[in-house]
Amino acid sequence: MKAKHGPRLRELPKVTVKLTVDAGAEDQEVFRKHGASGLREVQICRMTEEALEQGGVLTQEDIADILQVDVRTIRRTIKQLQERGIRVQTRGLYHDIGPSISHKAWIVSLYLDYKTYSEIARTTRHTTTSIKRYIMDFARVVLCIQKGLNLAETAHIAGISERLAREYAGLYLRHNTPEHAERLQDLITKASRNVASEEQKGGLAVS
Repeated sequence: MKAKHGPRLRELPKVTVKLTVDAGAEDQEVFRKHGASGLREVQICRMTEEALEQGGVLTQEDIADILQVDVRTIRRTIKQLQERGIRVQTRGLYHDIGPSISHKAWIVSLYLDYKTYSEIARTTRHTTTSIKRYIMDFARVVLCIQKGLNLAETAHIAGISERLAREYAGLYLRHNTPEHAERLQDLITKASRNVASEEQKGGLAVS
């Protein structure tokens, strides 16, 4: 991830990353609702963020090879995502503009702005199941912040990377306002119930 623009790709250090190309039922649902182009958007967002979390950065050529399409298709898809407010962090974009908001944080921000699940699903091409998962992970992060836990502890309890936990923490700080108070309180209440339920089952507790 420290490799900069300039050297040829074959001269740069490489890392091995594990990517989710096919998420099974969730991807099938996206394909049914939004077709091949919608599924491609979801796959690109997911894989580029998975690579970053493992210390790597994908090139547009990497993505094209994995999805078995030409690079022009990938560039066009990334442009469409940018036009809807999210930057896909491929190697060129990451080193030109630096880290930017992930699609997960983008989805949570839409929810905090009082968008419905249906509205978010139409805008982001994600399934309601994945949207609810991201929102609940965010709520767990908020609970941890309110308990005074550090970033590593928060990421462990929420079951997410420290990078995403940091993003969610920043999102909470920006939205911890009277305008978003009702939405945040609703999330905190739901997350508290989930934690209590997991405690009864012997799971992790936020304490």
